[in-house]
Order: sequence, then C-alpha cells, then structure tokens
Amino acid sequence: MSRAGLSTAVLAALLFAGVARAEFYVEEITGDGVLNPADFSWRYYAEQMQRFPERLGFICMNAYELDKTGNHQQSFQFFSECAQRGNAASMIYLAHLYEQGLGVPANSAHATAWLRRAAETGYSLAQYHYGIALLLGRGVAKDRVAAEQWLRRAAAQDDAGAIELIANGFNPEHTH
Repeated sequence: MSRAGLSTAVLAALLFAGVARAEFYVEEITGDGVLNPADFSWRYYAEQMQRFPERLGFICMNAYELDKTGNHQQSFQFFSECAQRGNAASMIYLAHLYEQGLGVPANSAHATAWLRRAAETGYSLAQYHYGIALLLGRGVAKDRVAAEQWLRRAAAQDDAGAIELIANGFNPEHTH
C-alpha cells in the first residue's frame, strides 16, 4: 500500500473510531468573485483553541511549524497562548525560546519558570529538563536535592534521560 493510501486508511480508521472528525470548510467568495483565503496565522489557531479546546495539543503543534520557518516572534506568541492554556509541551518549547532568545530576549529565569510549570503538570520530559536546570543552576539556584526529586519523578515514568542520569550518580556530564 502506498504512503498516501496508508495515510488515508489510518485517517478513515480514526474517523470511524470517533478519534478524529472530518470537517468541511467552505471559504467565502467576495462580491468580485475572488476567493478570500482563510487566515492561517497563529491568530487563526488561537480562535480555533477557543472553539475546540479538546484539540489544544493538535492545534499547538502548528506553533512548532511556524518556529521552524524562522518566524520566532509569532511562534513565541503562539506558544505563549498554548502554554497559558495549559499545554505542557508548549511550555517546554516556550522555555527553549526563552533560553535561546528566539522571538524574545534570552532569559534563563523565565525559561526555567516555564519548565517548572510544565513539570508540575506531571509531564516526564518537563520533569527531566527542570531537574537538569536545578542540577546545573540554569535559570535558578543549584539545588541538588530538588533536582534528584524531579529526576526520579521523570525516571518513574520511564524517561530514558533521567534513568541514565540516575544510573550515573546524577553526574551532569550525562545530560542530553
């Protein structure tokens, strides 16, 4: 089966199972007969978040695409909106943008604050990264005891990086 055929089959199965929903969208035609394209900026997706909060994760994935096109400022705004709505993966990426100074002035303290907020949701990847920040003193004062606690939480959820770090005695040289 071709890749397109497989994708169609997977989508059909998801639609049938009720996991995905097909939507039909007709764009408005202006009075002069010119098709008025839909706005697919981050603002469009912010409106979609309002309409379909249960799709937050799927909608927020588009912020990553926007960032990868080099539009860091708009992706920062998009990730900020997603993070404010509680999307833990967006909180981690927002931390990355703060750490690297992409679309916003670099600020390690803000980056680490977002990592902590994501870690508090129970997301193991965030727990790992927040534990590393505590271990290294990145954007926050070094705190080995707290770092070990967060890293153990991540390891309890099978985070490979945390498991490796623990196995190596929390040696910072074994961070990813």
